[in-house]
Amino acid sequence: MPVDAVVLAGRLNQGAFREVSDVPYEALLDVGGRPMVSYVLAALAAAQEVGRVAVVGPPQLGELVREHPFLLVPMGETVFDNVQAGLAALEPAGKVLIATSDIPLISGPMVDRFLKQCAARPARLHYPVVRRELAEAKYPLVRRTYVTLADGTFTGGNLFLAEPAAVAAALEQGRRVFAYRKRPWKLLGLLGWTFVLRYLTHRLTLGQVEARASELLGFPGAAVVSPDPEVGVDVDWPQDLQLVRAALG
Repeated sequence: MPVDAVVLAGRLNQGAFREVSDVPYEALLDVGGRPMVSYVLAALAAAQEVGRVAVVGPPQLGELVREHPFLLVPMGETVFDNVQAGLAALEPAGKVLIATSDIPLISGPMVDRFLKQCAARPARLHYPVVRRELAEAKYPLVRRTYVTLADGTFTGGNLFLAEPAAVAAALEQGRRVFAYRKRPWKLLGLLGWTFVLRYLTHRLTLGQVEARASELLGFPGAAVVSPDPEVGVDVDWPQDLQLVRAALG
């Protein structure tokens, strides 16, 4: 059964991109003559495992959203408000896929691969991670935050699959995780300083992080090691914008 999806596309262009573009929202940044979010929408439209899609963002996205056709949902003040707005609009019966608007290198097959990987690992929440060597082999100039564990060096992706009830239960914890997503030390602190010691001594594994995160959330979560570095190539900085423009020709 196809899963519903929510695309978060309401981030204002008031940071680093103000120097290179005057578009009001980052989702509208030009990539190859198209708004950045259009690539994400096209990937979801092409994915066989995806059903309904709600795009949470400004009215300027209306024409793009109707092309597929998807549902445009008015955005709130924070990313967490937007997640809740997307879920309320869809009222999904099963798990829901949450995607950001700044991963224009993803494709339909990549989305399907992630969802099939999730189906093979029972959990209430799934999160993709990508090995550093894979990401840098394909995109050597990409700027990412990595965490080195006993079983590899990983970066996080920008897709999430979760049960609606799990999303609601995890939002408060998610606020802290999101705030620290670019600061690995803070994330490790949330997990507990025993984990920091294991990390420092190169004994901390991905499975241990997964188990501890599940304990903190109160339900099972799974880290999915993705073969597609594109799920982790998000456009956070102007140099990232140049990279995806070059990659997309």
